[in-house]
Amino acid sequence: MRTIFRAPGSRLSLAELVARAFPGLEVSALEKLVDSGAISIAGGPARKLKTRVQPGCLVEVRSPAQVPLCEASGPWRVLVPAFPWRAGRLEARRGPGRGRAGEVGFERVDERDGVADLLVSGAADDVRVALADAGHPLLGDTEHAGILVAGGLRLVSSEGGPPSLWWPEEPVFPGKRSDEAPLLEVSEATRRILSRGHPWVLRDDETGDPSRFAAGTRVVMAGPAGEALGVAHVEGSGRLTARVWVALGADDASVEARVAAALKRRNALLDAKQTDAYRLVHGEADRLPGLFVDRLGPLLRVLVTSAGTRTYRRRALDAVVGGLETRLGGNPLVIEVLHLRDRPAGELECTRVMRGDASSLESKLIVHEAGVRYRVDLGLERPQRASPGVGLYLDQRDNRERLLASTNGGRLLNLFAHTGAFSVAWLAAGRGQAVSVDLSAAYLRWLEENLRLNGLDASRHSSVKQDSRRFLEALGPDERFDAIVLDPPTAAAAGRRFWSIAKELPSLVACALRHLSPGGALLVSRNDRRRAQLRELVLQAAKKNAVSLVDVRRAGPGIDFPRLSGFPDGDPFSAVIARRSPG
Repeated sequence: MRTIFRAPGSRLSLAELVARAFPGLEVSALEKLVDSGAISIAGGPARKLKTRVQPGCLVEVRSPAQVPLCEASGPWRVLVPAFPWRAGRLEARRGPGRGRAGEVGFERVDERDGVADLLVSGAADDVRVALADAGHPLLGDTEHAGILVAGGLRLVSSEGGPPSLWWPEEPVFPGKRSDEAPLLEVSEATRRILSRGHPWVLRDDETGDPSRFAAGTRVVMAGPAGEALGVAHVEGSGRLTARVWVALGADDASVEARVAAALKRRNALLDAKQTDAYRLVHGEADRLPGLFVDRLGPLLRVLVTSAGTRTYRRRALDAVVGGLETRLGGNPLVIEVLHLRDRPAGELECTRVMRGDASSLESKLIVHEAGVRYRVDLGLERPQRASPGVGLYLDQRDNRERLLASTNGGRLLNLFAHTGAFSVAWLAAGRGQAVSVDLSAAYLRWLEENLRLNGLDASRHSSVKQDSRRFLEALGPDERFDAIVLDPPTAAAAGRRFWSIAKELPSLVACALRHLSPGGALLVSRNDRRRAQLRELVLQAAKKNAVSLVDVRRAGPGIDFPRLSGFPDGDPFSAVIARRSPG
């Protein structure tokens, strides 16, 4: 059998650790395990029992001992590395002959120093497997690479509460009780990427093991020659290993100072009289990696995309609330949405009320943009759905204004219309007509609700439930629009016909240009990896189809979605507005 575990945060000898894993085993037996090559540390063979094991290292022991299965169903109390979700249900895979996957319910009871105390239900072995598969093995679990703290496996019956020595007295993770940040070794390729301003450390063969740290641990990045490359917060064991907190040569500003700078950047929006929906914190570009905060009318919505934010997001939120006290009061409602890259199988509470009382909140929250009313969805009715959006793309606010300024014409074609914000803004500005095309009947109903909210004449608008490509291809050769919006998804299924923006956008742009009235404007937006090539794509399509353009202007998001040089992944989209020649 293979026994595998991680060394805790204190620096112990191999003999001390193996004795914890096999209590009662004599020293002579331990020496035989070393001599036979049955013990490895971080993938290499162990030579001596006196070897001091680096905190967080993976230790593997091959022995003939068998651990019996435990089918008892609890409920249990367990300790695991800090778990991002507050409550939910996990699925536990089972071995051959053990039936279908088991279910493990959990609820977080407490959290201290990067360790979560969970109340869980399910068979004991299902609990251990499910949490290990989720990347959070139980402390002391020597079957699933748990951290081997003194006292062994932290799994006890919930009856009567946990024992008196439940919380480990020693450090569980490296660097948790030290004034000095531990080192995270990164590769030469990563060093070059960081030097260009990219704020992520991506896993490769030369990157140190991030799994030995708790998510959010502050580490010093060290290059191949041992040179310091800045400070980062550990993300986890996935491909995205860490996010830069202090770039090399930059100042180590406090969380509060970073929030203050973000709010100052948005002064024009904060003072706007007719707009109350915008972004206040935009992740890496505001030096608060993985954390996004939006104002939606009277409340705040916090989008968390990084497990590493757990060490500072409450401080950041306190600073945001303090900075907006004169506008939102001292205790606004706060909704939190967890939208993490690595999400285990099961149903997890991703959306919750973080602060305040939501009992008086109407199910349909109304926000304003340039005086126009839009209904947004906070996600509280479906908390297991990790939805980053609310039904209104705040990052396209400036483009709705730009489109109106680009043409005096009266007929809009809004393809991939979603909930129709472009159509609503167009009609609210007094333009003539709008045609909105989308495959989702639910989105089109939402659009029509937005029209009613603004008292707009329904006869000026047409909703078409159809694939936008088919609609455009079926138009008569002489049918024209004064403005066309193309804001498609990166990839989606449309019946039997799959949509891929990289493959199909060029032909779609060409077709749209052919149906654009002289003097009309075409807005094209894309959010895939080829976004930088968009302007050239539009110019080539116009040339190929003999369509004369007088202007092709880049149309990015507003001041609340700032760009970070060297980090194209942080840009929500790339867009251009092309104007056709009047003649």
